[in-house]
Amino acid sequence: MQYSEINVNEKFDLIVRSMKSLADTHMPVRKYTRREYKLKLKPRITQEIICSSKHRDYLFRIYKRTEPLDFGKYKKFRNHLTHVKELAKCKYYEEQFAQNNRNSKRIWTLINEERQ
Repeated sequence: MQYSEINVNEKFDLIVRSMKSLADTHMPVRKYTRREYKLKLKPRITQEIICSSKHRDYLFRIYKRTEPLDFGKYKKFRNHLTHVKELAKCKYYEEQFAQNNRNSKRIWTLINEERQ
């Protein structure tokens, strides 16, 4: 079929279909995993905290496989990580309250978010 024989609607549909196929090929839609979704809900959790959590889990596995002598190392790192996470949480909420000090709706959203 020649392009001259196609009406305007069919030409437009042809363009839309080709654009959709290009978009699907080069920019596929990807869903978040559960872990990624949970991290989006907690913006205070940085990449450093995630790496430290993985290291904590690694130390725990070593402790479970070997003698209880490694428990002290694991416990010290675990307590340090807990402290770092609490500091990050406090810093995040301080920044959010400072940015939204005139927006009472957002402040109450932050308060309710913390209570959950």
